[in-house]
Amino acid sequence: AHIADLYLVWDAAQGDAAEVVLRKHGSPMTTNDVVEEMVKKGFPDAENRKQLVNSVYSAMRRVPKRFTKVSRGTWGLAEWNK
Repeated sequence: AHIADLYLVWDAAQGDAAEVVLRKHGSPMTTNDVVEEMVKKGFPDAENRKQLVNSVYSAMRRVPKRFTKVSRGTWGLAEWNK
């Protein structure tokens, strides 16, 4: 597999995990809280947690049809705005 393909799979996995966390929580959460819950539920942690937080933030930012930024560093599901 090409590294770009692996990156896309990893990015999708982060988005899927973030969506599950937000859906279960039922209301907006900070990126840090989303990542904390992801890791508690078994998502692989990074050696440097800040890297994982930044990566998840980027993954959510890239899919505005799925996630919406509610305030600085706080996310909800786009469907909640409908």
